[in-house]
Amino acid sequence: MTIPNLITILRLVLVPAVLLAMLQARWDWAFAGFLVAGISDGVDGFIARRFNQQSTLGAYLD
Repeated sequence: MTIPNLITILRLVLVPAVLLAMLQARWDWAFAGFLVAGISDGVDGFIARRFNQQSTLGAYLD
């Protein structure tokens, strides 16, 4: 399991929290979750390319 894959899995775990925030009209928390998801997507892609940590699982998850 590579670090980029772990970041991607953590991003998937974040989805229910964002949905719950949206259902409760907590737009600040929902926005923060989207922001974290967007930044983490860029970070995991950078790490995968920079440190040659591409994987088949990562390709499917991304």
